[in-house]
Amino acid sequence: MLKKIVAIIALLAPLAAAGASVEELNVAFRDGAYRAQMVAQLEASPRQVRRMLTDFDNLERINASVKESEVVAPNSRETSVRVRTRVRNCLAIFCQELTRVEAVKVSRYTIRSRIIPEKSDFEEGKSLWLITPSAGGTRLEVRLHMVPESELPTFAANLMARDLEDKLRQTLARIEQQGSPADPERSGSRAF
Repeated sequence: MLKKIVAIIALLAPLAAAGASVEELNVAFRDGAYRAQMVAQLEASPRQVRRMLTDFDNLERINASVKESEVVAPNSRETSVRVRTRVRNCLAIFCQELTRVEAVKVSRYTIRSRIIPEKSDFEEGKSLWLITPSAGGTRLEVRLHMVPESELPTFAANLMARDLEDKLRQTLARIEQQGSPADPERSGSRAF
């Protein structure tokens, strides 16, 4: 029991230290689909949050599940791109590696994506990331819907949903940790 408590504290400590405040976080697996909705307050500026979320060639910096990410079809206007990510999630000895290709549209404070099923390990999926300036930082709203091609037993799918929740929290913590106001254009990344 003590090990579980220590593990939970270790998981949440970076989030608290980073200044992120989760107002709402719901993740579930129902009817063959993963659905997530999150609202959080970040200390990082909207510009910093947008820059990190649109640094498509380096998404592993903010999401530990991402093993590889790249822009595979940029748009000349740089508002719409195709992004390929390879993710790996493990629960105990069960691991799942999936590829996802998304059509991503970026506007000033909105990022929308739609999974391209014929190039992905998903039957369908979409996401919406709303970045809103707020007092002291950024309000971030996230809505995700993903239907994987391969079916998992219900218990494993529910465990993956919990893992997705943990990864969303970790992503917030990483955004806060890397959202340094001192260097808003660092790393030579190609953000959109």
